[in-house]
Amino acid sequence: MDAPNVWKDIEIMTLPSNIATTPKAIGSARHGKLSADQCNFMDLVTATKLASMRQISTEQVNSFHFHMLCYLQNLLDLYHGITMTPNQHLSIHLADLFSSWGLAHAWRCFPFEHFNYKLQIINTNMMFGFL
Repeated sequence: MDAPNVWKDIEIMTLPSNIATTPKAIGSARHGKLSADQCNFMDLVTATKLASMRQISTEQVNSFHFHMLCYLQNLLDLYHGITMTPNQHLSIHLADLFSSWGLAHAWRCFPFEHFNYKLQIINTNMMFGFL
C-alpha cells in the first residue's frame, strides 16, 4: 500500500477519544518521526490488518506475531503499572491458531455456535429460572 492510500484511510478513520490523532502525512519527510505511542499504535494496526486478511502466508503469520508482541511489550513499557488483560494474553497465541487452523474468519464462530447448541439441548420444560 502506498502513502497516498494510507493518507486517504487516515482521513476517514475514527479513533476513540483516548487515542491520540494519527499523523496525517505519515511516511512523508514533512511529518518527521513517530512518537513511541504512535509507533505502538502502528504495530497494533499492522497486526490487526494481518489477522483480518482472507489469505495469509507463513511469513505473514510470523509478521503478525512479531507486531503483536511488539505492541504488547511497548504497551507495558509505555504505561507503567498496567497489566495485560486476558484478551491481550490470548492474542499472543493467535499466530499458533492461524498456523494450525487458518485465519480467524474460518473458525472464530465455532465455539459460540457449539455453546449455543449445548444450551439448546438442555431440557427446561419451558420453566426458565427453575434449573
